[in-house]
Amino acid sequence: MDVTFHRLSEQVNSIYPDYHPFVTKDRSTLYLTSRRKLRPGDKPEFDGYYPSDILVTNRTETGWSQAEALPKPINTPYDEQVVGITDSGDSIFFYIDHVDNYGDIFVSVKEVGRFNRPEGLGDQINSNSVESACSISKDGRTILFSSERDDGAGGLDIYMTKKLPSGYWSEPENLGSEINTPLNEDFPTLSGDGLTMYFSSDGHPGMGGYDLFFSTWVVQNKVWYRPQNVGSPINTPF
Repeated sequence: MDVTFHRLSEQVNSIYPDYHPFVTKDRSTLYLTSRRKLRPGDKPEFDGYYPSDILVTNRTETGWSQAEALPKPINTPYDEQVVGITDSGDSIFFYIDHVDNYGDIFVSVKEVGRFNRPEGLGDQINSNSVESACSISKDGRTILFSSERDDGAGGLDIYMTKKLPSGYWSEPENLGSEINTPLNEDFPTLSGDGLTMYFSSDGHPGMGGYDLFFSTWVVQNKVWYRPQNVGSPINTPF
């Protein structure tokens, strides 16, 4: 596999953890999560890093612009982590860890250049367990998400839900043993045509730790095909 890696500049990266990058399909906007200090009153948490916030940077003729934190109502003094975006980046999905809410996914829609007040994805997706990431199809009618709910194979599993004619989301369907293992499957991400799903797993045979895998949708049988490891040099023993 002919792959080269380029570390993004200090306009994007910091000395603190910078992670969960999501790029719009036109490659013009990048959303990420960072544990850097952004507010005067921020104090380090137990691990020495600051609360997580969501940042955005845009591609320019000379590179990526200085990453900036999204304003309220997205970021708060508590933890927010971007876990998915629409193809255009006009809606972002994020995981929150607040005093009164932990482990749920919220969505915020961008209108007139500003993100609206976040709304939870509802009881069909959010549960009493942790929901850690999601991806929505281009037509907005299918959501893949990862959850630790009790009916799974173990750890985080990937589920699928579809929008009903009523506008509500259907009962989530576990993607089954072809995709899910007793360990963790996380961060399902759909391709633009919705026929390929990329995800991370530490349960499928891999090179070590979490690896990236992909699975294709078999239209005739309406099932996800057995996952394939993306391979080296994307995956490593780490």
